[in-house]
Amino acid sequence: MAESGVAKVKAEYVITNNQYLVPDHKRELVQEYVTPEVKQAIDKKSQGEDEEDNESGPPSKKIKLKGRNKKRHLPPKTDRGDKLCHALVHGHCKFGESCKFDHDIERFMKSKPEDIGENCYVFETFGKCPYSFACRYGKKHTAPDFSNIINNELYEKTGKFPTVYNTLDKKVQDDLRRKKYDFAKANKVFRQIEKFVDESKSIIKSTENISSGSDESSAKSQGDTDAADCPAETVKIFDINFADKLYLAPLTTVGNLPFRRICKSLGADITCGEMALITNILQGKQSEWALLKRHKCEDLFGVQICGGWPDTLLRGAQLINETLDVDFVDLNCGCPIDLIYNKGEGCGLMRKTNKLCKVVMGMSQMLDVPFTVKMRTGIYADKSIAHELIPKLRDAGASLVTLHGRSREQRYTRLADWEYIDKCAKLGSPMPEQRHWDISSSERFDMLKNFVNYGLEHWGSDQQGVETVRRFLLEWLSFLHRYIPVGLLEQVPQKINERPPFYVGRNDLETLMKSSNCGDWIKITLVSEQ
Repeated sequence: MAESGVAKVKAEYVITNNQYLVPDHKRELVQEYVTPEVKQAIDKKSQGEDEEDNESGPPSKKIKLKGRNKKRHLPPKTDRGDKLCHALVHGHCKFGESCKFDHDIERFMKSKPEDIGENCYVFETFGKCPYSFACRYGKKHTAPDFSNIINNELYEKTGKFPTVYNTLDKKVQDDLRRKKYDFAKANKVFRQIEKFVDESKSIIKSTENISSGSDESSAKSQGDTDAADCPAETVKIFDINFADKLYLAPLTTVGNLPFRRICKSLGADITCGEMALITNILQGKQSEWALLKRHKCEDLFGVQICGGWPDTLLRGAQLINETLDVDFVDLNCGCPIDLIYNKGEGCGLMRKTNKLCKVVMGMSQMLDVPFTVKMRTGIYADKSIAHELIPKLRDAGASLVTLHGRSREQRYTRLADWEYIDKCAKLGSPMPEQRHWDISSSERFDMLKNFVNYGLEHWGSDQQGVETVRRFLLEWLSFLHRYIPVGLLEQVPQKINERPPFYVGRNDLETLMKSSNCGDWIKITLVSEQ
């Protein structure tokens, strides 16, 4: 009998333990890419020499670190004087001799690690690599005097045209940081909605008292949400048509721009950026604005924001409307993590129906594009409230509501409640057709190599950019190894809450890609960068 919660794999591929079945001589294919320093560190750890000897003096107090990534801590950063001035890579440093960073390019080149590969994807695609001599693939576009070689013919055709939009303008960033950005429009709409709510009894009361296992409070909240509708005279609704289109939902960390380009090539029609915190957007934080960037291949693109206060979200809506090129804006009411929920954001907004209605009315007024909402079935597993909220949000101005068929309590551990989703949709549009694609290991590996190329283009091909690409590739692999190829499954499809059993793939690469060992993920990244 199959174990509960484990995907059903054909018997001929199942193994009894998590042994690694790729022969040692084939595993050496990836060992050649490991630097001598890494090999030395691995040897020391295997021999128990990873800690410094302390023969003299009292023994030092050791702090026990928990978790599988306890060795992740990096050494302290080097002094600024030892770090190359970044401005030299892209041109000329305006500070000259007074610059606190190193300007000795020859010394940098002597200490620079050996190039990872022969061909620079950015140079071969656009004719110019902006990372010049610092590029880890820069042998072909770096002259003997360390100047940057440019393929002018190719650059004239492709390099001069932007491929990424929605970058943060420097003036906008300065105005946000100095609190000089003019939010008069958002403030006016917020005051109007607040005044209307105070004078009107038609706004539904808060469902803050919804609790698990309390019949009295549940009955009370049911009555509250049925009390009345949101005022139609304050509503602006845009038509939006997602019918028969494949929508790639926002995915925190994994759903970055290079990943979305991969999904576009596989047939995604609609893409959406990762969840961005509206408070960080309003503070002009570059790292948060990076989540709003759009590639030119994303022809139907939206951004998802997360916040907990109407006035803040209205200012964010105005800022997005005035500075970004998007086709829709989505409000996250489904994030279940405690850090977000405890601040009244994400799923926390579902507890405050009055506040949520204000947010939807205000943001739909501020935006010139459709406004959508993402939510869960409710807070608690035994009390679904989405069917009560969806009509109210529609009347308040939401053009579309996306429903995750699990409650906050369930997170991702239970199967989605498709019957409840059908109830909420009132048997509206039919479900999209499914495709069971038995993708080969070589196709999956080509996908990873494309991700690396897109990542080098997006984050950079210098040392910092390469490390960023590796970080996000490893993050993706930490999920991707759970995928079981369709050809190995006894029952299709694999469900999201079914973990893979111990099994062997149809070839060595497929076996490697199913490994849950993070060391094997690193080997995959080393080979995919070649």
